[in-house]
Amino acid sequence: MGYPESTLKADSRRLRMIAEQANLDNPEAVKAYIANKQCSEDYKVNLVISYGHYLKVNGMTWVKPRYRRSRGLPRPPTTEALTKIIADASPRYATIFTLLAETGAMPAELALVKPRDIDLDRAVIALKGLKGHQPRVLELKPRTVAMLT
Repeated sequence: MGYPESTLKADSRRLRMIAEQANLDNPEAVKAYIANKQCSEDYKVNLVISYGHYLKVNGMTWVKPRYRRSRGLPRPPTTEALTKIIADASPRYATIFTLLAETGAMPAELALVKPRDIDLDRAVIALKGLKGHQPRVLELKPRTVAMLT
């Protein structure tokens, strides 16, 4: 199927667990097992995905039950924790972490930055927006500009 080893191991573990309680060749029994299992909605989503892989490999189909993943609140690190991380990092990573912290950019956005996107004279950086973010130009602090020179 072309899935990574980690996905195959997780699917295998989940399918063995389902097989202990329900017949894998009976989608309705599996659906009932998942619905009654005492676990989070997030885990039920994973069980449905794993069982879907099993059905695909075996040429079977089913009407998938729908579960919604919960969206927890982000827990950003404290300023103190960020300062410690940056202080312990190599110069290269200290610069990267400082840019991430200062701009609020996603790592993928920062990875796309080219030297021409950074104007050290004006102390600004141009970021291309990804995943719903708008392209933007942000000011850099003098300390960050010094790290980039």
